This record gives sequence, structure tokens and C-alpha cells, in this order.
Amino acid sequence: LSLWLAPVDLSTKGYWGMGILLLTGSLVNLVKYRTDERISAETTAKIEKARNEKLISEYVGKE
Repeated sequence: LSLWLAPVDLSTKGYWGMGILLLTGSLVNLVKYRTDERISAETTAKIEKARNEKLISEYVGKE
């Protein structure tokens, strides 16, 4: 809304609008990347925990 009401030429508004869209897209990609990394780390931690628990239970069961 403030972009539309800005007292500048239409070409400048278009340039500002493209900048706003690119910044918004970059922010969305950054948030998605960070979320995917967090989920990947959590999944890896769960797999490692399950593997360690299995190894421990097998080791304890042999005695």
C-alpha cells in the first residue's frame, strides 16, 4: 500500500516492487532451507539413536 501511495514515478514504483518481490522470495527460500535442515538433523538424530539402542540391546543380550 505504501508503495502505491509513494510520490514517485510509476517506473520507480515498478523497480521497488520487483525488489520487494525478490526480497520476499529470498526470505521464503531461506526459511524453507532452514526448516529442511532442522528436519533433516532431527531425522538423522532419531536414526542414530535407534541404531545405538539396537546395538546396545544386542550387546547386553549376548551376555
